[in-house]
Amino acid sequence: MYERTRHGLNRSRSRTRIAVISAFALLAGALSATTAGAAAAPAAPAAAPGCENVNTSTVTNNTPVRIPLDPGASSGLTTSTIQVNNAGSVLYDVDLFTNITHTFSGDLEMTLMSPSGTVVTITTRNAGGANDVFAGTTWDDDADPGNPVPYPGAPINIVTDHSYTTGVPVTTLVPEEALSAFSGENPNGTWTLTINDAAGGDTGDLNSWKLTFITQEAQESHTAEPRMVDTPNLAITDLTPVTSSMTVSNAGSKISNVEAILQIQHTKNDDLDISLTSPEGTTVTLTTDNGSGNGNFTGTTFSDQADPGSQVPYTTPPPVNIVTDHTFTNNVAAERLVPEEAMGAFRGENPNGTWTLRIVDDNPTENGTLNAWALDITTSVCDNEVSGLKVRSNKKLKSKKFFIVRVQVGEPAEIRVVGKAKGRKGGYRKFKNMTKAAKPGRYVTFKIRLSKKQTKSTRKSKGKAKVFVRVTDSYGNVKKIKRTYRYYR
Repeated sequence: MYERTRHGLNRSRSRTRIAVISAFALLAGALSATTAGAAAAPAAPAAAPGCENVNTSTVTNNTPVRIPLDPGASSGLTTSTIQVNNAGSVLYDVDLFTNITHTFSGDLEMTLMSPSGTVVTITTRNAGGANDVFAGTTWDDDADPGNPVPYPGAPINIVTDHSYTTGVPVTTLVPEEALSAFSGENPNGTWTLTINDAAGGDTGDLNSWKLTFITQEAQESHTAEPRMVDTPNLAITDLTPVTSSMTVSNAGSKISNVEAILQIQHTKNDDLDISLTSPEGTTVTLTTDNGSGNGNFTGTTFSDQADPGSQVPYTTPPPVNIVTDHTFTNNVAAERLVPEEAMGAFRGENPNGTWTLRIVDDNPTENGTLNAWALDITTSVCDNEVSGLKVRSNKKLKSKKFFIVRVQVGEPAEIRVVGKAKGRKGGYRKFKNMTKAAKPGRYVTFKIRLSKKQTKSTRKSKGKAKVFVRVTDSYGNVKKIKRTYRYYR
């Protein structure tokens, strides 16, 4: 068995690290291959409410490329591209599949770049001397949904924490940096996979790779929920898990992004293993044994978007803001870091309920305190429709000549009603803008009184009114009503 350590394995090959140059102030506001041991693929996150034209597509490059590209070199860069056309215009989720054979997988540093120029690190110097462990691997933010710290005996499918067996490909892994950093971009264009063989003596091949997309035709409308803050002032004791919980309520029903802000004082931050668990039970590892000395997490925001541009081989400046690749300095707080496991694993879940932060100090003699922590949660709905938007109106005109419109929504929205009415004998008029706030699952009612002219009877016929109503929500979605009424005196 090969197991990654912070100091390498067999042939010690340290990671390239860059010094951090700025400190965070205070917590703002108070804070397709089958392999042995294959597991079922994790489910893709649910699209935001109301999303139409949600599609899944896969694009593959089957052209083999040597690693390194120059056959005469013992190390160096290899690149391969995939051209995406005719996909949906908004990327919701993407998974990467690699078939890479290499005699020392721990030599490999790999990134994926989108057509928009965002770069996500897939792996850097993981797996030690194990060979061919990425020969059939799906890289997915959702690959390890249930392992809180301290890790149980079950396999850990996070690339930096997995125990590798030489010659046994790993079916699914969470990449070193979150693929959710691509969310919201247009996936059409050229995607580039870059592989750096960072040490000499071993070679391999990129045999094939593919991208699987979930796309939609409309952007999402995002709502930044109020920051949730807890100040437990909780002692972090050696070798004993400690937890702190907070309850989220009255938020939207679908998560699009989560950021966690930690205010921890500890004399040896690389002793700390920290995980976050959502109300639905999904657990994301923020960090395990990263840091250097004191004060590295005193006001640190863990965000999937913290490092959009670092390309292998890493150069300086700027610093690499991925927690497993960042160079920490004693008594200097890291301002923003990509967590060890993707926050994108929470995407599509309902944020309402109890969130739990769990901290383990896995080494004796040093201690510290969780002074405070906070969550910044963003929820979303699609711009093209609010889920569950329903509009009703009365089928008969009541004696008081009221036209009644009832509106129900699936997400919080402001409803605006406009319209016009026209009687048989004239009496044309427009309704003024009428607005009301609507809560999910509840009807809001608009009463529109028609004039006598609009319902006036004649000798030959009963009174008659034609009513046209336009109902618009705050996301720009429209429902129309057209009714013709006969009025009985």
